[in-house]
Amino acid sequence: MTKLCTETFGLRNPASIETYIECGGYKAWKNIVSNHTSKSEIINKIKNSGLRGKGGAGFLTGLKWSFIPLQSGQKYLVCNSDESEPGTCKDRDILRYNPHSLIEGMLIASYAIGASVAYNYLRGEFIDEQRKVFLKALDEAIQHNFVGKNIKNSDDFYLGQKQTPWWAIGISVIATYVSAMTFLGAPAWAYSEGLSVIALHLNYPLVIMAVIIFFFPFFYNAGVASIYDYQERRFGKRARAMVSSIFMLSQIMSSAAILYATSFVLSFITGVPVVWSIVIVTAIALIYTMMGGITAVIWTDVIQSVILFVGAGIIMYALLESGDTTLSSSMSELKAQGKLNPLNWDFDFTEETTVWSGIIAMTLHHITVYGTNQMMVQRTLAAKNIGDAKKSYLLMGFCAFFIYFFFIVLGVLFYDFYQGKTFENSNTIILQFATDYGLPGLMGIIAAAVMAASMSSLDSSFNSLSTVATIDFYIKYFKKDASDAHYLKASRIFTLFFAVLIIFPAIGYHLFSEGSILEILSKVGSYFVGAQMGMFFLGFFSKQTTENGLIIGTLSGFIVVTLVALNTDIAWPWYCIIGASANIVVTAIAIPKSPAI
Repeated sequence: MTKLCTETFGLRNPASIETYIECGGYKAWKNIVSNHTSKSEIINKIKNSGLRGKGGAGFLTGLKWSFIPLQSGQKYLVCNSDESEPGTCKDRDILRYNPHSLIEGMLIASYAIGASVAYNYLRGEFIDEQRKVFLKALDEAIQHNFVGKNIKNSDDFYLGQKQTPWWAIGISVIATYVSAMTFLGAPAWAYSEGLSVIALHLNYPLVIMAVIIFFFPFFYNAGVASIYDYQERRFGKRARAMVSSIFMLSQIMSSAAILYATSFVLSFITGVPVVWSIVIVTAIALIYTMMGGITAVIWTDVIQSVILFVGAGIIMYALLESGDTTLSSSMSELKAQGKLNPLNWDFDFTEETTVWSGIIAMTLHHITVYGTNQMMVQRTLAAKNIGDAKKSYLLMGFCAFFIYFFFIVLGVLFYDFYQGKTFENSNTIILQFATDYGLPGLMGIIAAAVMAASMSSLDSSFNSLSTVATIDFYIKYFKKDASDAHYLKASRIFTLFFAVLIIFPAIGYHLFSEGSILEILSKVGSYFVGAQMGMFFLGFFSKQTTENGLIIGTLSGFIVVTLVALNTDIAWPWYCIIGASANIVVTAIAIPKSPAI
């Protein structure tokens, strides 16, 4: 028989933390923290154990815990050490000889119900020996980082101890999405299409409101580091593995595009070949991502954003001051050329930049990007509470529109400056302007701004990819019971692995891509978002969906989107709706019918 409450009784220094750890103490707590065990899993284990109180009702402990609501808000745990159970006399001896077992139990219970403050009630007779022993044990647990705000584990790498200010997180999310692709690609896209490109970004306020209402409550209150943990809870391990794989594949392709765009700038300025520039940029982003985890990522994003926006502002000023004509005459000419019409109301599925594709198709596209993308959501999980998480996203949502509008206007003004000149590579327009304008230091400012924008996206990508690889695959399937130090090391190894891996598709973009890098990336990403949207939609709103049905539906969604892309002229913004719809319909068909009675 395994002793739990009395395992240290009779040992030398039974109340010390060293004795408790030698007996296997705090192992359960460390496994919970290291493996990011879900609250529901803990509660279910307690239920299945049959653990119950010794009071009159003999109520199941796990059932009591399950009654605690998951909603945010301050929660407290109170432990009764009053020796009040009839026919027992054990509290005084546990406090005297095995206090750490009580502390570990309180930690696990607090974690399971979402309590951040715990009290241990002691009866008056325990004011001397038992109280002193318990307080000493509590101090030992704090010193060993088992209790308190300074618990040191791989969560620091993923979530930064949940102490990051909301405004820093918001800026970080902005910086992540506004990368070198935005800096180079948005002006290039607008140079070709005019202000109509802005139609695809009209939806940001609506998107953010939808995400914080429907997505945030679960992700934050569930206490997860990987948001794809939801799929396992709802469907099973295979569903989680599938959505995690979709994320990693799409993120690798988008990160490669960012890496290429940044390296293209570095090569343009320095003359270093693009391939070698790719290696250099990768190495720079890799170093501080591995060193600091998500906290370093967020704070470097803040600094880099300042550089980015200052650089962009200087470029806009230089462009407005460089023209031979007045701004009003330039606007008249651009209007006559059809470059100033932001709202294309044509209901044409073959057109990318219509109001309908922006409001309908891209709304769902962006909800998926901001609501089911680990790289985006992971920042909000580092917030102090769900209120701060929501504020960070609201800041980003209402700023994002104006940021994209700025860069799109920049592209339209470039069209006027160069009188519609054709460029061999449209992504060089902003770089060519810096060369032609001849302002001393302008090219350096552009280089700093582009590097800042790109680093903020690459470090985020490396961190989120390593988080998903470690939590969703390595811990789940390869190394379940290793130490926290081992998992932290694994996370850094995965960071290195993905950094090297991304180099190869970046070289592919260099060799084969044409047109705006932002438009290319958006199109590539559109192949994946439909599958992600369908999986989370079914998880949220369908109680009948099975794991097998979901997997069949998701694969079908990919196939349908691929066939549409290869055989029709339907514009890529609609791929999200097509992929999600195919996923939902096939999944519904695949759900086995209940047998007739």
